[in-house]
Amino acid sequence: NDSHLGKGGVLIAVKDTYITLSVPELQTNCEIVWCNMEIVGHKTVYLSSYYNPKTSNEKGYNEYGISIERASQIRNAFIILAGGFNLPGWDWTTKEIKMHTQCATNHEKNTDILDDNGMAQLVKKQPEDPILLILL
Repeated sequence: NDSHLGKGGVLIAVKDTYITLSVPELQTNCEIVWCNMEIVGHKTVYLSSYYNPKTSNEKGYNEYGISIERASQIRNAFIILAGGFNLPGWDWTTKEIKMHTQCATNHEKNTDILDDNGMAQLVKKQPEDPILLILL
């Protein structure tokens, strides 16, 4: 999904031994892309890649929330979210907002989106770049 902001974009790369399909009905007006992957004997896996270029981009978090809500309505789906969320004020270990965080509302919004849709954060260690985190 090429960025409409003129910078970057998002993609999902899957080994060619797997069959995947794009899921455009889950895409919203933000930098997000979805595909599903059928694995014999398992639930359908829905993969998402998301990027929010600025912590202050409230519209991006709102659109991301709509997309996740749509995905969470799919019965028997296994959903994997990954991306650059740009939430430097979030302490991923304690699951709390750091003191004096700018755009605290957007940090809270991200955790609410995950909680409201039954998602769990599996990656607990903060990456070397403190602004990025991969959610898997």
